[in-house]
Amino acid sequence: MAPARARAQTSRIRRVSLAPDLRDLLVCPKCKGSLEHRTTPDESLVCHACRLVYAVEDDIPIMLIDEAKHF
Repeated sequence: MAPARARAQTSRIRRVSLAPDLRDLLVCPKCKGSLEHRTTPDESLVCHACRLVYAVEDDIPIMLIDEAKHF
């Protein structure tokens, strides 16, 4: 059995955000407008013009219009 300290270090979840240079390149696939990056409660990209929210899963933006959520 691993020591308590080793278990604590491996159980930590590291949250990594989208790279700023990638965020600057991304646009809404529907209207080609700018996106707002949100990190709470879940990381997402928001298009205010289309009123769509694109999820970010494992640091990969899901930029499919059919999978975006309306707000």
